[in-house]
Amino acid sequence: MLICLFNAKGGVSKSTCSVHLTYYLSVILNKTVILIDADPMRISSFWTKELDLDVSVFQLTDPNDFLEQIPTLKSKVEYTIVDCPANASEMNRAIIFALTDEDKLLIPVKPTSVDKIASNPTLRLIKQASLHGKKFKAATFVSLAHRSRAVTVEIGDYLRSKEDETGVKVLSSVIYDKATIADALDQGGVVWNMGKRASSEQKEFTEWCEEVIKL
Repeated sequence: MLICLFNAKGGVSKSTCSVHLTYYLSVILNKTVILIDADPMRISSFWTKELDLDVSVFQLTDPNDFLEQIPTLKSKVEYTIVDCPANASEMNRAIIFALTDEDKLLIPVKPTSVDKIASNPTLRLIKQASLHGKKFKAATFVSLAHRSRAVTVEIGDYLRSKEDETGVKVLSSVIYDKATIADALDQGGVVWNMGKRASSEQKEFTEWCEEVIKL
């Protein structure tokens, strides 16, 4: 199964969520996992290697290489996590093309007006894919949110208003913007390695991972 963290806009936590999902599946659930880093920044590659996981990491930033190699890589493990690039329309279309019925596409969206507008091309691309027979599962979720800001609720309501039109579900799980998560790489790698001081973040990411698995 492919699980892709996908958004043409950068800075929405694709790499953070990719690494935490990879860790949760491989360490906590003891599943076989491959991480595909399709982002030229290679943040998730570096982060995953720092964690010293029993996970193979592949850097595939060329659309043709991705399309040719993904069937073989996917067949070797239970889960293949893809950290997708920002601002790479050809690569993102290749990723959409590669998805099968069992696969999942996850779109993190920050609760800002700019990110709301920026989500529309991605939602349109998914709708176009469905019109051409693609039946993969797709979901948005609010990421880097603030509990006290009304815009967090507003962006969730906006994404839910698009569900019928696009067929893209909205996850109930929210990833909040906290220093603990931002500092995770320097403080233990992932929130589950950071002890009691990250207990709320551990709960958030566990709930998010479980919802992704059940999608």
